[in-house]
Amino acid sequence: MTRAELAQLQRVHDVTSYEALGRVQALRPGVIEFENGVREVSGDPLYIDCSANGLERRESIPVFNNQRITLQSVLLCQHVYSAAFIAHIEARGGSDAEKNAVTRPAPHPEAEIDFVRTWLDTFRNDRIWAEDPEIVEWRQRSRLAGLTTNVGTPLPPAGPERDAALAQYTQFLDAVIPKAEEMIEVAENSRLGAAVSGQ
Repeated sequence: MTRAELAQLQRVHDVTSYEALGRVQALRPGVIEFENGVREVSGDPLYIDCSANGLERRESIPVFNNQRITLQSVLLCQHVYSAAFIAHIEARGGSDAEKNAVTRPAPHPEAEIDFVRTWLDTFRNDRIWAEDPEIVEWRQRSRLAGLTTNVGTPLPPAGPERDAALAQYTQFLDAVIPKAEEMIEVAENSRLGAAVSGQ
């Protein structure tokens, strides 16, 4: 974390101890009910359930829907990066359709074939992002992007070298996306065949 982030965390002083009140049982406006008591909360609080399975595989829905933003991973198992990317896309504006076109979910894998599906979702997003100079520039500057932004090590600054690196990367994506689609189709057909033969 950065020093600025640490400074923000150090501003939090009003903490309720788990050891004192136990687990949260219910959340309502103005009240938190614990196993061993209640706590009144003033103002208009935002409750965040940190005990939930953050990696549970769920059906994907559009990230942007009217006034609602549903955070989801848009890159293979990169949840923090994905949240920052989604925030950036929201901040740069546009219609929900435009924002959803560049924030297609890449759900967390559970089964073996899900790993290929999530890579395919990631490859498809990478392909779209590589065509958007503003997104390329943001990813190159984002400290959260890590290796996910590198095409070569690292991606060259804006100019002919970066354009060549991106062209090489999109050529790779254009080759690998159909292969991943084929792998998924073969796996699905095998699964369906096994299900039919088992009946």
